[in-house]
Amino acid sequence: MAPTMLTAISMSAIATNGVVPAGGSYYMISRSLGPEFGGAVGICFYLGTTFAGAMYILGAIELLLIYIAPKGRTHQVCLLGNRTLISKKFDVCAKTIESSNGTMVTTQLWNMFCDSPFLNATCDRYFSDNNVTRIQGSRGHQRILAGGVLNSVGVANPVVVR
Repeated sequence: MAPTMLTAISMSAIATNGVVPAGGSYYMISRSLGPEFGGAVGICFYLGTTFAGAMYILGAIELLLIYIAPKGRTHQVCLLGNRTLISKKFDVCAKTIESSNGTMVTTQLWNMFCDSPFLNATCDRYFSDNNVTRIQGSRGHQRILAGGVLNSVGVANPVVVR
């Protein structure tokens, strides 16, 4: 409210001087009220514009998530640590699963990162140090994250579940 009031008062004081040069409202306030008030109000305008820009971006992203990738179009994404994995190469998003007789059995994902299908196999360090988790994802993000590949050492780049 105060910056708007000061701008209105300054505008009326400068209106008789003609065209306002570059600087806009900051120029008007600093010219009529002095550099002290002009600087204080200029900082308020700067912070207000910065936060407004951030809110515009958040609003745009929210609209994209609501209308482009609504909840009905989500799917499961498999993560190893903080890296997304392509699910074409494995069937279960887990290192091991429990079989019907209660024993632990390794999965196709295990075979991608370890040298043998046995539980005492030597595995990639990143695979050994991180957990495998499944989270909700949306199909709209596939185009952005596409491009990464799995290599023999582990995950080179983030890759997307398809």
